[in-house]
Formats: sequence, C-alpha cells, structure tokens
Amino acid sequence: MQRGPLAIDQMADWGVSALTLKLLRLLLGEKPVDVGLNLTERRGALRTILRELNVWDRYTDECETHIHAICRRLIFAIILFFVGAILALIVI
Repeated sequence: MQRGPLAIDQMADWGVSALTLKLLRLLLGEKPVDVGLNLTERRGALRTILRELNVWDRYTDECETHIHAICRRLIFAIILFFVGAILALIVI
C-alpha cells in the first residue's frame, strides 16, 4: 500500500489548495514506472507531504489539548452554578 496518495487525499479533506495537491500528485506520481527517474523530485514531494502531515498532526493535538482545558473549565462552572442555585433555593 502506498502512503503518498493516501496522504494527499487526506490533505484534500483538510482544505489544502487544489493547485498544491495537483503539484504533489504530479511530483509523486501514482505508479512510478522507473524508480531512478526523477528520484530527487519524488523524494522532495514525499518530504513535503510528510511535513504537511506533521504540521496538521501538531495542530490537531494543540486544538484537542486546548478544547479539553476549556471543557474542564465549563464543567466546573456548571457544577458551581448548579450548587449555587441549590443553595439559593434552600436559603429562600
């Protein structure tokens, strides 16, 4: 199984421009006939794809961490307001 075309398809889902994807597909090629032909270009395309994957992986990890922190704060606020409302009902 080739990882290059799968990674390019995944980048298309992320919203990477069609021109960039077309260039990557052109450089990588779907099925290389001769491995020695344009080897440096193919390696460069693969490095670009993997670099893009690493950037998106880091971005999604940071977003997940940030969203988890926000959710914890919101849950704490909900519990705090709920307890406050119960106490307000008891006092009244």
